[in-house]
Amino acid sequence: MSRNPSRWTRRALLAGGASGLAGLWLWRSGFLSSTLDGPIEWLLSRTSFGATAASLDRAKSLGYEETLEEQLHPESLDDDSLERRLSVFSTLGLSGPELKPLPGEAIVRELVAARLVRAIESRRQLFERIVDFWSDHFNVNHVKGQVPRFKTLDDRDVIRRHAFSRFEDLLRASAHSPAMLYYLDNHLNTASGPNENYARELLELHTVGIDAGYSQRDVEEMARVLTGWSVDESEQRFGTFRFDSAEHDASAKRVLGVELPAGGFEDEGERMITHLAAHPSASRFLATKLVRHFISEEAPEAVVRRVAERFSETQGDLRATYRELFSRSSIEAARPLVTRPVHFFALVARRTQARYQPHRALETFEIPLREMGQVPFQWKTPDGYPVEACDWISALLPRWKFAFDVADGRVPALEVEDRHLDEASSWLRGEERALLESTLPKVSGSSERDRRAMALCAPSWHWC
Repeated sequence: MSRNPSRWTRRALLAGGASGLAGLWLWRSGFLSSTLDGPIEWLLSRTSFGATAASLDRAKSLGYEETLEEQLHPESLDDDSLERRLSVFSTLGLSGPELKPLPGEAIVRELVAARLVRAIESRRQLFERIVDFWSDHFNVNHVKGQVPRFKTLDDRDVIRRHAFSRFEDLLRASAHSPAMLYYLDNHLNTASGPNENYARELLELHTVGIDAGYSQRDVEEMARVLTGWSVDESEQRFGTFRFDSAEHDASAKRVLGVELPAGGFEDEGERMITHLAAHPSASRFLATKLVRHFISEEAPEAVVRRVAERFSETQGDLRATYRELFSRSSIEAARPLVTRPVHFFALVARRTQARYQPHRALETFEIPLREMGQVPFQWKTPDGYPVEACDWISALLPRWKFAFDVADGRVPALEVEDRHLDEASSWLRGEERALLESTLPKVSGSSERDRRAMALCAPSWHWC
């Protein structure tokens, strides 16, 4: 493949333009809804960062229900090889006081690199997909103040610890997370100077959703409930929750119809967390978001209703909720979804059995991920990285460039054998293969490497 940038650009534009537009049409028309071979293939596409030959063989051996149950119990899966690979990152297991003197940039780089390594190599693939979901749901951008240090604690002790427990436990952990309280300014929320940022997002993004019918008054009252919920930055307790009773508004309050008498202090916040986690609007809001993320952007009503009912029946048991989310009846309603950049990178690495050193994972992927618009933990607003296809179609060209660079051996610190590139093309579905065959003749000077690169690009179009 030529290293002339102008020639690459011409070829990538031709390839990306022709197949990308065709892929978009196929995706929007629903033509690809039946291109996977069967329920197990659909299940793996939604519960992993990309099926591999080994994971597909195992799933077919176990069967649908047992494959799902195995992934629903990640603690039962031996991931020692991943842990050994992650051992090069010295900051992941540190306490707040141990993180305090370290440079924030170094801490962040290890956390981001570890997220990429886990997506590529973990046997607990559903767990990593779920962590990805909740990391966006409880989004914390790591560039603000002490958040670079607090986010490592949040990822480990909030998202990962509670991703398969009860929603109330996860919500409560997030509400006590220094990363969240600092990011959304609740450490500045005092009786004399109320700050509504966290209270607003707690209602709108984390629990009941904007359609729940709450008012601005509810936001203001919720902010008063959370006055004094702050962060300890002392040497001994750095990165822990601190309730400052002197800064708490101790007067009576009313939020979403819940009467909170004067003098409740920290307990009134705990009471509201329990109330919000069990609110009927929360079950509907969370079910819709899960279905849109994992099943179909259109969120089929029947699937949303079943997932919401399961969530409510089990008092927010997340494992039970996921079991319904990925049930056969839900998977039958699945539609093609956009493959977000981190997912695309992990999928390419998994399909090609790429070799790399964990400590160089971020070096390998950071620039192209940044060009595509998704570096973990760097979405600036509290709503998290989007899942809608329309938000990603403008950044297809960097994906194509990455695929061509992989096929040409030009990605720093990443090694891929030709035979694995050839094996990756065997994953193409019928419509994808036809699309490539019709596109390649239009690309000047197309070679076998180009064919391999374009096969890698298939997941980057608009479906997974």
